[in-house]
Amino acid sequence: ALSASNENIGDSGRGTFNQQGGTNTVTGRLTLGNSSGAIGTYGLSSGGDLSVVHEFIGHDGTGTFTQSGGTNTTDWLIMGGDFWGGTGTGTYNLSGTGVLTANQERVGYFGTGEFLQEGGKNTTTSALDIGSRSGSAGTYTQTGGTNTTGWLSIGGDAGSTGTYNLSGTGTLSASVEALGYSGTATFEQTGGTNTADHLL
Repeated sequence: ALSASNENIGDSGRGTFNQQGGTNTVTGRLTLGNSSGAIGTYGLSSGGDLSVVHEFIGHDGTGTFTQSGGTNTTDWLIMGGDFWGGTGTGTYNLSGTGVLTANQERVGYFGTGEFLQEGGKNTTTSALDIGSRSGSAGTYTQTGGTNTTGWLSIGGDAGSTGTYNLSGTGTLSASVEALGYSGTATFEQTGGTNTADHLL
């Protein structure tokens, strides 16, 4: 078992962390690709259990999180930036039997974010924003698995761009789907299932 207040994978250079089992508990922040030019990668598989308060995938650098199994539980998951305006690039790959649970997810917060879901289960209890702040760009591509959220926002603030591509056997379910709230939104469905209580 590993426990830490904060973990930086690729702080100012290149870093890789592969978790194939056991538990990793972070009471503060897990950051992949912290500084500009830094590259951080995290792999989660098998029976690995990751628990984090804040996950920043690509703060000012480049971060990639690949989950093919195990569980990842967090309050905030941000790909491309953080609360303080980082403009990095973050990618999350979810497949296999991976289970991801978050309160809030931002795909492209201030930077550029990409979420690729081929399988697994992604559950956001509060909100999933794709292309959030001005100048950000986010893309969610789902070809399989399930994605369940309360509020789905695509293209939130003015100057943001959000894209959702649904195909294959992917299943999307949301209480509210808001497309192009103030920004630019694209939703393309060539397969799969999309269920929403309200569409804005």
